[in-house]
Amino acid sequence: MDWLSNHHAVIVSYEKIVHIPLPNREILEIKGERPEKDPRLLLCIKVDEKKLDDIRIVRDFPEVFPDDFSGLPPVRVIEFRIDLILGALPVTILDLLKKEKLYAKFSKCEFWLQEVQFLGHVVNRDGIHVDPSKVESVTNWKTPESHIEIRSFLRLVGYYRRFIKNFSKIAKPLTLLNQNNKAYVWGDKQEEAFRIL
Repeated sequence: MDWLSNHHAVIVSYEKIVHIPLPNREILEIKGERPEKDPRLLLCIKVDEKKLDDIRIVRDFPEVFPDDFSGLPPVRVIEFRIDLILGALPVTILDLLKKEKLYAKFSKCEFWLQEVQFLGHVVNRDGIHVDPSKVESVTNWKTPESHIEIRSFLRLVGYYRRFIKNFSKIAKPLTLLNQNNKAYVWGDKQEEAFRIL
């Protein structure tokens, strides 16, 4: 296409015709695969070829490969790790707060705590746990005596299901007793499940 555009050729695609103006002001018309005039006239047209020297180079870089340097160490898998200094984190957080122009009262800030109570949970280095004061209502719950009381109890302890391993297996006797078509019969399995939860 560059050659055609450089020589101002006109392509009429729906008629399958190419019009190429020649230097002697004649127009070479090529239809389909066979031209009406001798296409050898194209050979007399001088083509401007680009040479590598014609392309401007802004900056020339030598070809360098890592294998060419003998002083480089061999390629190795390196595991990086960051050793945290005890107590460094609050300092960096305070610097970040200062940079963003957010200020806090130092008297209301607590640092270097091993355990924090947050939204009814206890957070420490071992993870998130239930606040013991919040579990008090569950431990003091009286034995359910009807379907409605079982539903209330299951809803209450259902919040803590992520803290109780195998919660659904433990609560199964109470869940089965909660079905509407079953008669309310409190047995040993239900009592054991109630005490565990």
